[in-house]
Amino acid sequence: PPLGFLGRGGQKLVQRPLIDLHSPQLAMSSVFLALVIVAVVMELVIGVRLILLSKKTGGVAEALWGYAWVFDGVSQAGAEIAKLFGDTLGAHIAQGVFAALGSTSLAFLAVSLWFVFRPDQKSLRYFVTGRSGALSFALLTFVALGHVTLPDGDGMRGMRWINRSVACSLLAWGFVECTLAYRASERQMKLGLVEPLESVRFRLWSVSAACLFIFIMLLVAKDTVGAGSPETWEAIVRLAQPVLAFLAVTCMWLTFFPTAGMHRRFGGGDGR
Repeated sequence: PPLGFLGRGGQKLVQRPLIDLHSPQLAMSSVFLALVIVAVVMELVIGVRLILLSKKTGGVAEALWGYAWVFDGVSQAGAEIAKLFGDTLGAHIAQGVFAALGSTSLAFLAVSLWFVFRPDQKSLRYFVTGRSGALSFALLTFVALGHVTLPDGDGMRGMRWINRSVACSLLAWGFVECTLAYRASERQMKLGLVEPLESVRFRLWSVSAACLFIFIMLLVAKDTVGAGSPETWEAIVRLAQPVLAFLAVTCMWLTFFPTAGMHRRFGGGDGR
């Protein structure tokens, strides 16, 4: 038994527990795991609330954002659950399927950015929808061909690089658009054309995009420049992942669903 005594040659030898329940490392890991779980749950709730809101108001942007968050939340949660089943064929196929769902969320994200910020640019619409469709088709093809059965093979590496490159480009696009919208709203606010809350929401949106962009770039750095010291970069990612994810989801929550206090302070209303 982990905490029992082992008799050997008339001596009692204490077998140390495999996990020190009082170690600060375990406590820190528990905190970070809790942050990740909370972030994923918040992401799913944001998506569901936006989808329900779109059904009431008929808003297209809310529906696009809602489906983007729901697909990404399911993808993140499913991929982590699949890892619990170890190095099995079913687990690898499941990870590939959830990666394809992640690519679907990127497709919704791309279309939503175009719809919200550049709806009048038809050429951009064709580019966004075409690239989104190609992305989803490519990742689903990886799954269908069974490349995901090789955890360290070209299939999984290709899927990761495609997802990360597209995600980084979309997040950078969203950050730039939100920053420009924030500056424009600041000028309009001085003229009394918009309420301060609109400016704050664009700032929160840009912070959320920046956090997610930094997180993905840390993953890229771990797989490239961090190859020589994988343990160090693994520790960095483990520390940064839950903090950045929680901060990003919290900012996005406040962007779409400002609190009553934010309404009173920045919007002049009662928050209802």
